[in-house]
Order: sequence, then structure tokens, then C-alpha cells
Amino acid sequence: MKRKSIMVIATVLALLLNLSACGLNASEHIEVVDADSESLASEELSHDSEQSTEMSKDGEELPEIEDEEENAQENIEPIWYMDSEGIKSEPFGIVIDKNDREWENFGLEGDFYVPDVSNVRFSCLYYEGDLESYISEHNKMQKDVWENMPYAVREPDEQYPMRTIAFVGNGIALSVELWNYNIDDIMGKGVQLWDDYSVDYLACIEDMTLYCPALGLKFSGNSDYDSVHVISSDQRMTEDGSLEGGVIIIESLRDDTESALNRLDEFIKRQEEMEIYSAIDDGVERKIGKHQFLGKGVSTEYSGGENWYFCSDETVITVQISIEKEENLEDYLSVIKEKK
Repeated sequence: MKRKSIMVIATVLALLLNLSACGLNASEHIEVVDADSESLASEELSHDSEQSTEMSKDGEELPEIEDEEENAQENIEPIWYMDSEGIKSEPFGIVIDKNDREWENFGLEGDFYVPDVSNVRFSCLYYEGDLESYISEHNKMQKDVWENMPYAVREPDEQYPMRTIAFVGNGIALSVELWNYNIDDIMGKGVQLWDDYSVDYLACIEDMTLYCPALGLKFSGNSDYDSVHVISSDQRMTEDGSLEGGVIIIESLRDDTESALNRLDEFIKRQEEMEIYSAIDDGVERKIGKHQFLGKGVSTEYSGGENWYFCSDETVITVQISIEKEENLEDYLSVIKEKK
């Protein structure tokens, strides 16, 4: 029954993720230095070096030169981050509390491009157990070790066509789908060891890099097609085989040139073309985080469920909500609170 539930929920998530394209472009910073400035800087550096040498002869402690990469890590300004309370975003002014509902899946998901491997799908979710409990709760997973780091792996077979690996600990589970590749193909490339514990997050996204201090790892993308979204789902299958609960997905537009209304009209058109959905007459206006959104929805007689799509002309993020027939849209909108 649990295996069937996972397959149905995966289908719903795939439908939601196809509603709109998403992505975040890393900003570039270019510093221009003229020749005179370089010469002056070289003279000052030489002078400072001589002073440092004299100080060391006197027995005084010299300041350590900080690594440039470590400096960059310490100055992380995340778009989304996960802490002990929930998922938050300063730029979008959003908080989703970890304890608002009994979430089945709650965290950050996405696709990163890894050289020589292609697109790699990952999930970085809250998980209260340890590696042993994770293995016991996930079918056909076994324990393995990569350079003294234990992880879980599920080998591909007829039922699961991809290889899946997972790192678990300190309230986080990071799983990666590798298809025909193995852990050696991504470790040291897309996934790297990262032990900057000065960052007070369990995990965070900044410039298309997933930093995960809780696990001592970071995972980077390097393609215009890299994407990340927030997932908040309490959707599950009941004993009689029906679905209950809902799914919230928050993602960023790749192209924000269209108006919110045009995007919503296109959403309704695509849904109605599937012939199992019909438009809900009334739209919904709500403030989500810092911004005002307009939403439109469709319903289906097949299951009684509804799919809603929210866009704004004020921000690049979109909110997608899928609920089953016994659920109320307002209940799911209410968990997306404004961050003060």
C-alpha cells in the first residue's frame, strides 16, 4: 500500500511541476582594476609583507590569511533556508512552519546539472530519524560508506529504474537519484564535503547551490536549467485506496515577462485541454509573504480534487496548490505566513 501511495503522490507532484517553468539565475560580480591601482596595490602588499616579517621576528602572532572560498561561504545570503522552525525566505518574506501540519514531505527539491552525469534530481527534506531508521523505512535500501561517510543506497531494479543514494543526520535527509551512475560520479563534482559550521541553517539555497551544514555537504548546479522549489506535502493514501491531504509547491519563474493574468489564463487553458479538469469560476486574491497574488483553479469530477495556481506581477515566485476533495484551499494558504 505504501508503495502505491508513493507512486500516486509522485504523479501528482509531476503534474504540479509541469504547470510552469522555473529557475533562479546567479548574479555576476565583475571588479575592474586599472594598471595604476594594481601597481599601487602591489607596493602596499610588499610593504605590509615586510612589516609582517618584522612583527614575526618580535614573536607577535600574525593574523591568519582567510581562504577566499571560506569567506564566500561565511557570507551566504540564502533565497530559501531550513532551520529548526521551518522553511523561510527573507527575499520573499515567507515562513512555513514545520509544525503547522503533519508533513509527509517538507523541504527543498530540484534538479542540478552535474558535468559528465547530466541532470540529477535531489530532495533535501526534514527527517527526524537516523540513517538506520531511514533505511528501514525505505524499501530495498542498504548501508554503504564513501570515504568514512555512511550513506544509504538503493540499487536499480525492474521496479526502481534508478540508483538512489541518501545522506541522513541532524534532522535532514538528502537523497539523490543517479539512474545509471554511482556515488563516485558525483562526489567531488556536484556533491562536495563542506564543513562551514558558522552558518546557522540545517540547509539553504544560494546562487543555485544547496548548502547543507547539517550533513557537512554542498551540492552545486552549473546550468541555466538548474531549478529548485519548496515542497510542503501532507498528501497520503488512506486504507481504502483514496488520497487525502494536499501539496504546496513554491518555485521561481525562468521568464517573468508575462503578466500574472496571462500566466493564469494559460494555466487554465492547459488544464482544460486534459479534458478531466474544468475551471473554477471564481478567482482568489491573497497576500502571500510580502506580495499580492492572484490565483485560479480547476477541479475534476474524477476525484473531486482541485489544482490552484497563484501568480503575481510583484515577484518571480509562483505558488501551486493541489488538494483532495475533503480539503479546503484556505487551510493550505494559511500555512504560508509572512516573515516579519
